This record gives sequence, C-alpha cells and structure tokens, in this order.
Amino acid sequence: EKKEESPEQKSERKFIIKKLVFEDGNVAFISKGENLTQKLPSFTLTNLGRENGATSSELMGEVLVQLIDQAVRATAKSAVDISTKEGGNAVDAISDKLKNLLK
Repeated sequence: EKKEESPEQKSERKFIIKKLVFEDGNVAFISKGENLTQKLPSFTLTNLGRENGATSSELMGEVLVQLIDQAVRATAKSAVDISTKEGGNAVDAISDKLKNLLK
C-alpha cells in the first residue's frame, strides 16, 4: 500500500539562476483603441534564489516584477505622449494593467 506524502514531506524543487538575460523584447498595449508596440531594453537578472534556492513560482514572481518594471519604464514616454495627445492619464492606466498581471 502506497502512503501519500503530507504537505510537509512534499518539498518543491528549488533553483538558483545565476544569470537570466532578456533581449529583443517588445510590449504591446492598447490605449483608447490605438494599438502600440514599444521595444523593451535588454536587461539581465542575476543570482535569483541565491540564498537558499527558490521555487519555480517564487522565481516567476521575481522575474515578472522585473519584466513589468521594464515594460512600464519603456512605455512611459509613449504613454506620456498619448496622455498629452488625448488629455487622459495613460501612464497610470498602463502601469495598473501591467501590475494586475501579477494578481
């Protein structure tokens, strides 16, 4: 008879990522029905999970936070231009939508 492992006995595999490079990325967004694409800058993440390792979900959380931060920064100028053109606050709208991806 096979015993089921308790949650304490099941341990997720942990990882350490020494270097993760993002290059040639784009972010697409829509503002007032206008489709826009913005090139993301290249960036490198290092030593993810370095202390004691991190689970895949923890690593994804760290990576997504950094990716969203880069996307918000890359679209800020475009959003300001749109905001000025349309009289709205596109920067806040785009930032909120990107941050909601983590929820």
